[in-house]
Amino acid sequence: KPEIGIDLPDDLVFANAKYKALRSLVRETFESFLRSLNSQSLRWLEQQFEIHGALNSGDFLRVFARVCPRLDCIHFPRYEERKVAVHLAVLKLFEGMDVDQSGEASWMEFVEFIS
Repeated sequence: KPEIGIDLPDDLVFANAKYKALRSLVRETFESFLRSLNSQSLRWLEQQFEIHGALNSGDFLRVFARVCPRLDCIHFPRYEERKVAVHLAVLKLFEGMDVDQSGEASWMEFVEFIS
């Protein structure tokens, strides 16, 4: 099984640059997800909420990672590294939606967030 994570260089300057690149990739992934929403992906997401109800962070990650784009990035050539960026972007979305800090996100919270 491939190791999940980000390989950081030992050199502090290069590690800092890679960390900044990761933050940038997470932001770009988050924005790309919001731009790429269409009627088909919204309907599928709505069905997931209908089936599961409000989603905790783990379920939210599992569901939303399926529709979140994995962007190519020269700083993160491995699929596993880009997957980390997707997970961080999805968790950023969850935190932004869970304004009542209930630990769960509902379909209505999602709709309000993207409106």
